[in-house]
Amino acid sequence: MFGTAALDGLRLVVKLAHAPAPALSTIAERRAFIPALLIATLLALSYTSLLVPRFDFDSAVSEQLDHNPKSADMTPHQREEALVAGRRIGVVGAYASAVLLPTLKALAIAFCLWLALKVAGGTPELVPTIAVTSFALLPLSLESLLTIPAILVQPMLNADSVQKLLPTSPAFFEAGPSRWTLALGAVDLFSLGCVVLLALGASQVANVSTKRAAIVVSVLWVAYVGVVKIALPQLAGANT
Repeated sequence: MFGTAALDGLRLVVKLAHAPAPALSTIAERRAFIPALLIATLLALSYTSLLVPRFDFDSAVSEQLDHNPKSADMTPHQREEALVAGRRIGVVGAYASAVLLPTLKALAIAFCLWLALKVAGGTPELVPTIAVTSFALLPLSLESLLTIPAILVQPMLNADSVQKLLPTSPAFFEAGPSRWTLALGAVDLFSLGCVVLLALGASQVANVSTKRAAIVVSVLWVAYVGVVKIALPQLAGANT
């Protein structure tokens, strides 16, 4: 049964690649979201398993300690213990994110899209919306897959260099990290591909025009970039 579901999911992915609108219509009718979530989770785990051994957790933890006034009174031994604990938390957090984030992200986006489509006069059902959202977010998994060769040739990576592994966003061309790096990183080809697929899928599940669906999805995407990629990082930076 699992093999049949996986094979069916791969067929839908192939169909999505060369005929997105009909594929999303089929996905909505079948309410098929589990195959996409499994694919996204497996690719996220593969990406994380290669990234974690090469990620410079010590530098990230040291930077946090340097911004914490209380760390000035730490002995070298205490600082070393803090680095070890931070490294462990970072590794656990990375793998937990790989397991949970693809599903949680798809569910959160699907719920927001379902609600926004209702406000916009559509008639979406929640489960078909989850289904098309799960498949529409697969370009992000493709990005992780294509990033793997770039990870393998890097001896060490940090948060800034991870944003610049592929030349698919304006962040790649920044000379150094800035307050806009995360926002620029969000405007990449794969994210825009997700926006296009979400708009096509939204029009299918909500029985609205593609134009109206595109407007709804675009507003949600701009709000996401504004809050998650710009406002929250700036607030976090102001508090450090």
